[in-house]
Amino acid sequence: MFSLLLALGSLVLLTEPASAQPRWSFRANVTGTLYPGEEGTILVSVMNTECVNRVRMAKLDYTRHDFVRNVEEPQIEAIRARLEELKGLNLIGDYLIAENSSQLFGSVVRFNLTVFVYDYCTGRNAQVQKARVWFTWPGYGRSYSSEVVVGRTLPPFDVLGYVVTGSTSGFRIDLSFAFKVPKDIDSELLVPSTPVVELDAVVTKDQYTFGGPFGLREVVVTGSVRIEPFRTFELLITDSYGERPLPYATLRLQAHIYPFSLELRTGPDGRLLIRRLPDQYSYRAYVLFQTPVVEEPITVAVLDVEARGLAASGAIRTELYTVRVSVRDAKGRPVQGADVTLSPIEVIYAKEWRPVSVTTTGEGKAEFPLISRGNYSVSVRRLGIEVFSSSLYVGYHPTYGFREPNLDAVARLDDLKVSVVDGKGRPVPANVEVMMSPSGEVLASLTAPDGKVLLAQIPVIDYRIRVSVKSSLGTALVSEATARPGDGEGVTVRMPLFRVRLEARTADGRPLPEGTVRVDGASFELVGGSIALDLVPEGPHRISVTFRGAEVFTGELVVADDQERVLPASVYRLDLSFVDAEGNPVDVSWRASGAGLRKEGTGRSVTLDLVPDVQLELSVTYRFLNTSADLLRLTERVSSLAKEDRLVLPLARLRVSVVWDYGAPFSGSISLTYGNASVTGQVRNGEFSTGVPVPFGNYSFRVADGFGNVLSSGVVHHRGETIRITVRTVRIAVDVIDLFGTPVPGANVRVLLGPSPYRMGITDLTGRVEFTGLPERLSPYVVEVTVRDYVERKMVSASPTFTVPYVRVLDSLLSLLELGIVAVAVLAASAALALYSIRRPRS
Repeated sequence: MFSLLLALGSLVLLTEPASAQPRWSFRANVTGTLYPGEEGTILVSVMNTECVNRVRMAKLDYTRHDFVRNVEEPQIEAIRARLEELKGLNLIGDYLIAENSSQLFGSVVRFNLTVFVYDYCTGRNAQVQKARVWFTWPGYGRSYSSEVVVGRTLPPFDVLGYVVTGSTSGFRIDLSFAFKVPKDIDSELLVPSTPVVELDAVVTKDQYTFGGPFGLREVVVTGSVRIEPFRTFELLITDSYGERPLPYATLRLQAHIYPFSLELRTGPDGRLLIRRLPDQYSYRAYVLFQTPVVEEPITVAVLDVEARGLAASGAIRTELYTVRVSVRDAKGRPVQGADVTLSPIEVIYAKEWRPVSVTTTGEGKAEFPLISRGNYSVSVRRLGIEVFSSSLYVGYHPTYGFREPNLDAVARLDDLKVSVVDGKGRPVPANVEVMMSPSGEVLASLTAPDGKVLLAQIPVIDYRIRVSVKSSLGTALVSEATARPGDGEGVTVRMPLFRVRLEARTADGRPLPEGTVRVDGASFELVGGSIALDLVPEGPHRISVTFRGAEVFTGELVVADDQERVLPASVYRLDLSFVDAEGNPVDVSWRASGAGLRKEGTGRSVTLDLVPDVQLELSVTYRFLNTSADLLRLTERVSSLAKEDRLVLPLARLRVSVVWDYGAPFSGSISLTYGNASVTGQVRNGEFSTGVPVPFGNYSFRVADGFGNVLSSGVVHHRGETIRITVRTVRIAVDVIDLFGTPVPGANVRVLLGPSPYRMGITDLTGRVEFTGLPERLSPYVVEVTVRDYVERKMVSASPTFTVPYVRVLDSLLSLLELGIVAVAVLAASAALALYSIRRPRS
């Protein structure tokens, strides 16, 4: 049997307004639970319910959709409820649920249905950028809001999908807002509340804000958020001024009438957290705290409070105060470092107590914080001596009311001044020891570089002063005196010390630039030729001066007042020039050594400045002919050498006169040898000089002629005078005769030296030629005689006679053959003449 179940609703036609600003429909459902003072979560589901178009009808039958197949009555009612909801939201115009068939399963009837939806809406996407929630609470409003960034596309509401599934999950955005309710919100606002939801969304082409008092169109909000009447807040417990937190204090809250109580403890910063304190009660609050002067926690505050008032104030001030003591000395100056003790006489609520002490600051202040009500004594001690005492009431007094617990303490303190001076009244550095009388306890051991000691703000009693001054000589002088703080200019301790200035000067009166001065075993280095000793004890002292390892002065110094003294030191300056035996400057290498001295150099002089009077060894080396010769080595005291201005060295130019034994000057070459050195030069006109000085001594010489023939050699002794060398010669006379002993004039005679002729000559009419001045060193000589084709040589050392194989005939020399031919010719001529005479006729 086919039956129809018809539910008619109103039909609304959707039209687009002709406005520049879009009108858009959003719906939001809110849930959540919040507590004052806590951050909670508000859940918001946002749907895009804008109806852009309407579709005339949609048919949902059981042959295609499971949700209407074999359904029971409760399911049908659920479908009808969704359709009614959509109709109420004007998302559909009407609907019809038709029963197609039914079956009985036991006692349960199941139906197959067809659902007709008329004039249902379809929409467009919206881009939701941001969302905000806030409550319309007086005094807070929109300024107390929470915002999230969404940045998502919100599809339009799917009418048919909601009918089929009953779920909006595919076309809604679920948002979560962190929201903190003010801890001090009014109690009447602690009820379920519906917040304002604002959406920043892009519809059509631009972004607009929807919802709230400034939106284009209100966002329809359903649901509510529970605001529970339980407050959470942080509480600070401090002293009565609100300045000092109470660490580890105990707070007890006891509800009036109702059996509710709470006990909490502060942390090190004096803060505690109260969680979800019921708002409907009033409470009595107790604060317990162990102050510095009690042995156990005592009550320091009792007050009646309400949860909202306590949360709004965020603090509890207790009956704890700061005792401030200002300590000044007899001159009205702040006292730093005094020990101030606060001793309880009676403390309210306390059974046992103890004293506490602090040290004053640079401003003379001492503070005792967190002191509870009661009667106290205050004492000030300096160096273990009590210099002030008084009493003080802290907190509200039943008779005198409340007074600030401040106290000005004038202590019995003043300054002790000690001055230490030398014999002339000048301040001197000292070590000062101050002791209490009569106990002898050392109050202070001080070093006073300027000789002045000021012990400020010490108890006014008698003190014993012991002064120790270290003298410039390293010894210590000690003196004692008695003093009392506040006695005018204090005490002056005079020490028998004086200033001494010692100046060391060289033998020529110049300041000794360096050295060590010893006074009674104490050593001082000279600075600029002097030392200044500020603290020399009165009396005699032994002094000495050491310079470069040598003691150059000794003596005694008697001190009875300030004094200056010049110390003549045996220190000299040596300026020595080097000259040869002729007085000419000479370049040499020199070396000087002695105790603490070792110098060397080159040049024509030596200058040694600031030399102590020690045995000085001086050696001089002269370089000549590529060799070196030790000219001088002497050892003498510096004071003796300082009297000289030059050293004459054993060297001079070596001058040689070379002559023949017959008195004529010699010309040639000469070679001189001294050790490994030698020099060769030319002897011109019998004279030779080395040109430069050479050391005195024995020289080997060799004299040679122009051909290099050594004509003389030997050893000469150079002492600066001219040396004479004589070259010895020999005479050779050569006689040439013929076979009959007749002298042969015109014969060529040569004296040979080796293969070369050395001298040449021609015999005279007597047949003789003489050779004189022949160096004896070259003999024997070879004499060669040439007569026509006849040549004869003899080695001779005396005067030889040569006989040539010729006969002198008149002025001619004829050989025997020539002589025979001549004889034949003469005979022939004689015969011819005779024959001619015979044959000639007689006239």
